[in-house]
Amino acid sequence: IPEDANKVFHLPPLSGVQTQEIKVELGKQRHVIGEGRPGEILRNLLLQVQEKGKWDDLCKQIKEMFNVQLAKISFNPSTDAHILVRYREVGSRGKGCLLEIASGGSGFLQFLLLAAFLYVHDNSILLIDEPDSHMHVRLQQGMYDWLQKIAAKNNVQLLISTHSEVIINSTDTDYIYTFFGRVPKQIQGDKRQIVRALKEISAVDILNAQDKKFILFAEGISDLRLLKSWAAKLKHDISRELNEVFFEPTGDDQVDKAREKFKALRLIEPSLKGFFIRDNVPKTVSSQIPPDLEVRHWLRKEIENYLIIPSVLEEFVRKHGEKESVGELFEPLQVKSAQSQVEKAKQYLKESLPPKVYNNPLENDIDGKGGDFLDKFFNELRINISKGEYWRIADVMDKSEIHPDIQKMLDDLQAAMQV
Repeated sequence: IPEDANKVFHLPPLSGVQTQEIKVELGKQRHVIGEGRPGEILRNLLLQVQEKGKWDDLCKQIKEMFNVQLAKISFNPSTDAHILVRYREVGSRGKGCLLEIASGGSGFLQFLLLAAFLYVHDNSILLIDEPDSHMHVRLQQGMYDWLQKIAAKNNVQLLISTHSEVIINSTDTDYIYTFFGRVPKQIQGDKRQIVRALKEISAVDILNAQDKKFILFAEGISDLRLLKSWAAKLKHDISRELNEVFFEPTGDDQVDKAREKFKALRLIEPSLKGFFIRDNVPKTVSSQIPPDLEVRHWLRKEIENYLIIPSVLEEFVRKHGEKESVGELFEPLQVKSAQSQVEKAKQYLKESLPPKVYNNPLENDIDGKGGDFLDKFFNELRINISKGEYWRIADVMDKSEIHPDIQKMLDDLQAAMQV
């Protein structure tokens, strides 16, 4: 173990204190802390603070933050079995009742642990895990300011792991790093973006961003499943990438959610690229799109419009009817004729679609949303299928029935992934 390692100390969050605590040596203290049980040696640390002549400074800070007075520790190793640390509340009408620190609240005890640890380990590097743990948000600012003040005074370097907005807002961005991945990276962006990122992205999101370096946005998971089905039918090279892509559904096809999620992830992974597939809606103003996020629109109203091919829908109904020889679960038993369903589907499509769409669907589109048309179509046939399952229609398509727009979108998506 390098000699310099003796100057590095790790302090996990407080996990509670014992009602009785014996005097232990430094080696045992480090062992207990290493096992994540720092509360078991809190009184030992406080005794060391007193022995180093820093007790009055600590008492002053505790009084300012918690309005309590710590009593001087009286411990004789020759006669005392346990270390006792007492405090009393300082009231406007005199001194309060004397209590042992085991009676204190978790925020109070967490601060005592931080303070004692900082005073004892001067001229060192302290790794502090979530110092804001157990503390009310109003106490976090005072705690953090004090930590920095004492660290500077005692020649201590702090490495703090936190999710606290208070701590982040009180730290210059030059000192904020992410430790996801093998190498720590400095965060790029202002504090508001960092705080927002902590709320919007999960650890899984960050790991995906750093592993894939690419994210695909679309309205829903059904869009991705449609792309996968079409890619398989076309034997497109992107099929494998789509099976492993980092995908994020926006839920409403609006650019705001994709933009904010992308910007948040870019704080963690600056090399991240993105691709957002949208319906045929008014084009997004380029100034609203962050760099390296490409936005593409379907030329038809929405992705479901590319499913409205009479031959495809008829084939889907035929295969569905063959599987459905009995009624749905909890419905009366009824035999369905696949052929009669297909005939009914043909009749509905012929009557409902404009002749040019019915006769040449690849060249012509319906006037409206494909999803709405399909809803009415399946309701008329009494086929129970949700919009999220429309990707199953693509599974019965032939390569010749897939619109060139789809080939173009897959090509563009693959090109964006490879940049």
